[in-house]
Amino acid sequence: MTEAKAKVPMVVKRLAEMTKGLPGLEKTKKAPKEAGGFAYRGIDDLLDTLHPLLVDCKLNLSPRVLPEHSKLHFISGVKMPRVAEVYVEYEFQSAEDGSIKVIGPVLGTGADNI
Repeated sequence: MTEAKAKVPMVVKRLAEMTKGLPGLEKTKKAPKEAGGFAYRGIDDLLDTLHPLLVDCKLNLSPRVLPEHSKLHFISGVKMPRVAEVYVEYEFQSAEDGSIKVIGPVLGTGADNI
């Protein structure tokens, strides 16, 4: 007797297809020296890269910030005294069959001057 093979939702198939076309993203941004001077890639860089792939794969992306997990830190003695820490879930939905895949929560941080 053969087991029935589970049908893979279209969103999962399209996410795999999108991943194949996703290039590596370099860390092109640099934090101020006072904040450690580390290199990083911004979320805007990722979203700009993802946009045409999402369109080609017929996927919609809806990020959701989880407010119960958000924090604000103040660091004294540096030019960037405010650091936000948030958790985000990313919901991908297939335009073909309506299937949904949620990724996360994912920790994100950002810094800004007050």
